[in-house]
Amino acid sequence: MSEPRVEPVRPGPISPKTLPNHIQYAMEVAEIVVRSGDKAAYAKEIILRLIAESEMSQEEKALCRAIVATGILDGIFSLVVDATKGEVNINVLKKKTKSCMKRWCPCICGKPEPNSPLPPPSQPASNPAGSVPLTTAV
Repeated sequence: MSEPRVEPVRPGPISPKTLPNHIQYAMEVAEIVVRSGDKAAYAKEIILRLIAESEMSQEEKALCRAIVATGILDGIFSLVVDATKGEVNINVLKKKTKSCMKRWCPCICGKPEPNSPLPPPSQPASNPAGSVPLTTAV
């Protein structure tokens, strides 16, 4: 049995600020309507039509059309497709940040990474001559 199809919900009025929401909407519609072919081109047509039919000022319409014309949407479409295929590893940065934090901020993150040049949190670092301690007695 196939999953029930969820219809995309059209966001409110289009504007330069809400353009990302409308990009998502257009991609969802293209995914449902276009069985084979260029879904990105279809989504781009939807966005251009929404811009043309909107009540935005001419300056805002020109800005939105310029964003579409730059090719930025093609990059966004490719990124979303790659992410849905699992080809974008978003958590790499999170893992690297966590590793760095453990190494350089053991007082915050607990036990330091192995081979860390810093002492464990339970052993205060010695105060080299001439340096100012981080805390002072009041």
